[in-house]
Amino acid sequence: MNMLKKATIGFALTTMVVSAVVSNLSSVFAQTSLVPLKLYWSPQRGDNFTTATTKGEQDALAAGYTFARIEACALPKPEAGTVPLKLYWSPQRGDNFTTATTKGEQDALAAGYTFARVEGYAFTKQVAGTVPLKLYWSPQRGDNFTTATTKGEQDALAAGYTFARVEGYVYPANRCDGSATAKAKTNVVVQMTTGSDDLRTDNNVFISLNLVNGSSTPEVSLGGGFGQNSVVKKGVTFTSSEPITLDQIRSITIRHDGRPRPSTPFDNYDEWDLQRISVSFADGRNIYNSVNDRARSRFVQRFNGQTRQIVLPRQ
Repeated sequence: MNMLKKATIGFALTTMVVSAVVSNLSSVFAQTSLVPLKLYWSPQRGDNFTTATTKGEQDALAAGYTFARIEACALPKPEAGTVPLKLYWSPQRGDNFTTATTKGEQDALAAGYTFARVEGYAFTKQVAGTVPLKLYWSPQRGDNFTTATTKGEQDALAAGYTFARVEGYVYPANRCDGSATAKAKTNVVVQMTTGSDDLRTDNNVFISLNLVNGSSTPEVSLGGGFGQNSVVKKGVTFTSSEPITLDQIRSITIRHDGRPRPSTPFDNYDEWDLQRISVSFADGRNIYNSVNDRARSRFVQRFNGQTRQIVLPRQ
């Protein structure tokens, strides 16, 4: 191979590498400039108004709307694979309608809505780290409700809205700061009463939450070394893409790790008597309390080598 061909191939490879790096950097910079897609609510109009602009917020507050939550994070500028999130307004219905699809625009114009502005940008196809931006419709209220949170969906269905379609894909609400590792926190308080058999030092007990969608949170340690007849209260934090609500929890798993300790060669599997347990949110809302569980009100579980974990139903 002559030197000219080698130089040409080398230049091409270098260009490909640089292009890939620039592409990745563009993606990172796009994420660091995400803007919150905020939900405002007007009980007078029966209108859910989803906006990502200062003008939208000002209009909402001037019309007596109240802030509900951040639904998602949108792109403030167009990127490859994105479409504008357009706001339409109907004075007859008192409805702000945020849409990113051709069908949404057609429906808005056919119903007499007028275009207000572009609120941001959403992906047309799901990319890593994004969630669907869903549209719900209430004929009773004449309200188009665009949401990307579990809470939004639950509120829509509870109020009799029907699902219309996915308008696009946006980043979840905890990504508005641009951090790929940002997580929502759910704080839980666990109180345990040990019976006549203690949980020895260097063995531990763990808790995880099992959700109605079939997933489970990662285990969180509750510690060990609980003495006989002791009461231990622990605060733990679960991290997830969204805060976990009570109705998302199906059950709780308590796992006892009583394996023989490596430093003690004559250890057997530890046995631990869990007399009582309560699990609640940090604000005091009950998730589970063995006192209210007829099957476990007097005694919860004796853990040993055969029974190493239990599942407790949400109450």
